[in-house]
Amino acid sequence: MDLEKAVLLGLANNVILKNLERQNEVFQMTVREKWREYLPKLGVSYFGLRNLNQNQQDSVYNDIRLTIQQLVYDGGENGRLIESARLSAEINKAEIQVQIRKTKIDVVRQYMKIISNRGKYLSSRRLYRSFEGQLNDTTLEYKNGLKSRLDFLEVSAKFNEAKLSLLRAETEFKNSITELKLILQLEDSDDFVIQENIFYDYYIEDPKPILDSDEGNLEENRPDLKKSKIIVNRLKLERETLESGWKPKLFAGGYYGKNTNDVLPVIHDNYGFNFSVVVPLGSSTLQSQSNYGIQTDGTGIQRIPGYGPQFVGQGANSFNSANLQLFDNLSQARKVLEGELKFVDAKSSYEFARKQAKFETIKARDKVLENYSVISVLSQKVLLYLENFRINRVKFKSGQLKRTDLLKSEYEFSKTQDDLADAYSEYLRSCYEYFYVTGRDLGDLPFYKVNLGKGNSIVAKLVKETRENEDFFPEKGRKK
Repeated sequence: MDLEKAVLLGLANNVILKNLERQNEVFQMTVREKWREYLPKLGVSYFGLRNLNQNQQDSVYNDIRLTIQQLVYDGGENGRLIESARLSAEINKAEIQVQIRKTKIDVVRQYMKIISNRGKYLSSRRLYRSFEGQLNDTTLEYKNGLKSRLDFLEVSAKFNEAKLSLLRAETEFKNSITELKLILQLEDSDDFVIQENIFYDYYIEDPKPILDSDEGNLEENRPDLKKSKIIVNRLKLERETLESGWKPKLFAGGYYGKNTNDVLPVIHDNYGFNFSVVVPLGSSTLQSQSNYGIQTDGTGIQRIPGYGPQFVGQGANSFNSANLQLFDNLSQARKVLEGELKFVDAKSSYEFARKQAKFETIKARDKVLENYSVISVLSQKVLLYLENFRINRVKFKSGQLKRTDLLKSEYEFSKTQDDLADAYSEYLRSCYEYFYVTGRDLGDLPFYKVNLGKGNSIVAKLVKETRENEDFFPEKGRKK
């Protein structure tokens, strides 16, 4: 397993991403639905009437019609709704990119934690084996009367300390792998082998020249800023829709059908056309409808809104109706005010997010440089503690130093290696954090290269200098 494979697994198994991608279909369907509002609405209606009258002839009526209605004018409301639905789809696409980047950086953070913990585990294992050898020698000397019980107990205590450090390092390493498996939605039983060694496989260079030449457009690169900007545009559109609520709506329609004053089949043609207007008047609504029709023969029935069915004879017929609904839209003023407040809040949030992104970029850049400096400092510290350990080994062999003092210096030397592993992990993570806050693809990171066995850490350099140094540093641990 490497970082690239881990990122791909994280994206493939992310439930939130799958849901967002399915929502894309919903938004596309919404856009198509709004476009259909411009198309005529067709319908088929049937009206039947049968009166069983006493002492007079029964009356029977059947009417079948094909109807059509067309939106003529709505003040641009449907166009704004279409654009709003399209912007909602764009917001969802931006959210997908936000989640993709969040998933990637979550995987990166945990992966860097793993390689750091693996480095510390290998370092603790080397220390444990070294102390185990020292304890065996001390035990033999103690049994032969060459060492006191106090010497034996002191070395035993140091060995137990190294053993505990190994146990903790191994636990942290395993737990970090388990946490990454959880992020990747893997089973705990799934194989997960890390081959990379933070001491030997990472080649890094001074990041300052890269950072100095880096020019990025945050508003273009960061999907969260794109999303915020689209939200502002959508709320602006919704505000305009609410403020245009006073504009009337005009509909035109018509019908053609057949009716009969007897049982089916229908035989008399009837047809006509109509106009209707809906006019918002503040918190009230005025609805008006005009209809003109032709009954070719027999007796027909026109259904007049608010008055019910009315009989019409052969020839032309028409009606006009108007209906004023008082205070049926009391929430209109409140909705306009809420729309204005949402728009203003969204603009303020966008401006704040844009400023915050700039500060995050500066902070992330400084963190990269700081962490690189930490690596340089700790590399010098490794050299210092290595030299100190070498001197103490010589003193121990010549009888000038106690074994416990030698173990203490070796323990301190091992801990500097742990610190170096953490420093490398922090530096690599901060590089990814910088690319994350600047909105670039994490796969294009230029700050380091991974090449097994060809890293340029101080550990890798020292091991290459002389084979003797291999005993002082963790093994490469290609097979785990």
